[in-house]
Amino acid sequence: MKAYNNSCSRCYGATLVDGFAARLSKPALVKYGTAQKLFNYIRQVMPQNNPGGLPAQEYYDIASYLLFQNGLLKPEQVVGAEMWCCSGPGPAPGDSSQHEDFPTLSRPHTISERS
Repeated sequence: MKAYNNSCSRCYGATLVDGFAARLSKPALVKYGTAQKLFNYIRQVMPQNNPGGLPAQEYYDIASYLLFQNGLLKPEQVVGAEMWCCSGPGPAPGDSSQHEDFPTLSRPHTISERS
């Protein structure tokens, strides 16, 4: 995965768990609850030297790669802005975790141990 290798692997390692930063394992990802929340977190704080500085599609690619590598996303699933969604109402005024180019959909896409 090009986006992960370019922006994440130097800290998290080639296998997601062999770098000096926190392990990007299934239990760690499941804690985010939804793909939307995982995407929002990554977009807000990564890469460490330029948080939010990547194009939205690269953040989608990275989040999808993490989910796929941990068995939380099926190989045949196509992931893009139209598949990412969150449960509950939209963001509160001033909430920068939701961006205009990242639509909120009504159908929750929950990450679970059983996925």
